[in-house]
Amino acid sequence: TDGEGFLESLRREGEFDPQGKRAFVIGAGGAACAISFALVKTGIKSIILTNRTREKAKILLERLKKNVKDQCKFSLVDFSQRNSPGIMDKVDLFINATSVGMHAGDSVLINPDLFPSNIFVYDVVYNRKTELLKEAEKRNLPSLGGVGMLVYQGALSFKIWTSRKAPIDEMRNILRAEFNEHKVKG
Repeated sequence: TDGEGFLESLRREGEFDPQGKRAFVIGAGGAACAISFALVKTGIKSIILTNRTREKAKILLERLKKNVKDQCKFSLVDFSQRNSPGIMDKVDLFINATSVGMHAGDSVLINPDLFPSNIFVYDVVYNRKTELLKEAEKRNLPSLGGVGMLVYQGALSFKIWTSRKAPIDEMRNILRAEFNEHKVKG
């Protein structure tokens, strides 16, 4: 449900349609995998993957290539090269699908000065306004934190288990109060 939750948040709250766009995903765990597969289903044009552990990124890349054939162009960027000039030039959607940013003092995994002026920044971290989101905000870039993804995947799970529509607004309000996250969009 993570992938579907991400897409609902991106479309409803971010008003961003990934069809025909290009994405850059940092991470190779469960969230990155679910998000990448969900993006392919939307008709995204290409996905660039990177991860601190190159082997995990390669495994995700091969899994994607095996399961989606030619529906999308995939590429792998070595983590040490993620801030190289030119990589972000044609990216429409940047996604941090790691836990980096969850704790105060966490760094930003990408140089935000490389973001093109029309990029959408999505950080799956939901418990705080991350440095990545603050950098996007400074640059007037559209961005969302992970609360929306959490809410929508929870709502989908609720519907699967109960056959009832989830109280999305109530869920969001409870989460925001719990995380004291009133400053984070999404």
